[in-house]
Amino acid sequence: MIGSLLAILLLTQESPLPTLDVFKQDLWRVFQVWFQTGNLMEGNGSGIENGALKNYTYTETTTLINRDSGGKTRDTETSVYHVILGPEPWQDYRKLISKNGVPLSAAELEKQDREQKKREQKRKIEMEKAAREAEKKKAAQQSNPPAPAGKEDEMFCSPAACPFNDFVTRVYDIQVVRREVIDGYATVLITFKKKAGLKPKSVDEKFLQHLKLHAWITEQEHQPLRLEVQLLDPVSFGYGVFGKIQPGSGGVQERRKINDEVWAPVRVEMSMAGRLLVVKRNQRQITEFSDFKKYSVETRMN
Repeated sequence: MIGSLLAILLLTQESPLPTLDVFKQDLWRVFQVWFQTGNLMEGNGSGIENGALKNYTYTETTTLINRDSGGKTRDTETSVYHVILGPEPWQDYRKLISKNGVPLSAAELEKQDREQKKREQKRKIEMEKAAREAEKKKAAQQSNPPAPAGKEDEMFCSPAACPFNDFVTRVYDIQVVRREVIDGYATVLITFKKKAGLKPKSVDEKFLQHLKLHAWITEQEHQPLRLEVQLLDPVSFGYGVFGKIQPGSGGVQERRKINDEVWAPVRVEMSMAGRLLVVKRNQRQITEFSDFKKYSVETRMN
């Protein structure tokens, strides 16, 4: 282990720092991983790594810390879940097994199992319906090609409609800063800061301009190993009616390669101070993912 770390250090010190062009085609991963964070914090494991972790089980430990206006801890709640990601998205199961250090009773666990079976049936029907509708839409688009986009459409396009690199480089000044070795991985720190004089042309640009991102990307696979996001300005929803998030809110996500085959989050931390409707909140949530194990379909059936 020490020898490999020394080898990485020698390599990173002797090699010239790579240019942004080396990573440009993979920058979309930074935002894809970060956008999945919301699902992770809400306990929705289906979106983890776009389904790459299917047929995996793991333990999720979530700690929610409520703070007063001065930032002091008011109360803490810890929940532990056993998560199974099935072969199909509708089979995903996030099962609460303990709360604040107290294991759930057999009756409570059995109740969750019964509710899960009902959810699976409902999800399967919904997803099959959505798949049929998507096929119909695809067939209709093939028979009726869309009209060419006008100038206004091109100007106000979204990330889904525009080439991603064009979109993100329009919003951010992106810099390759330095090399760092993190947990044995050789990484490059890339920073994303709002461009001076930016005039947002879409809802997405208006939101992203308030964020500052730091991404540590592995040199070999160009995978985000660590992401830090911070809100620079107050952000209001519905002109402040629905809520407002204060500057300094943000989070960190750390990822590692599991079983030398798939990347997955191992720790996500979010801090938020602000107001949702009339309720003021000052919270910190830490979610840790551990005990990743791959299983076969036969194993789960048994």
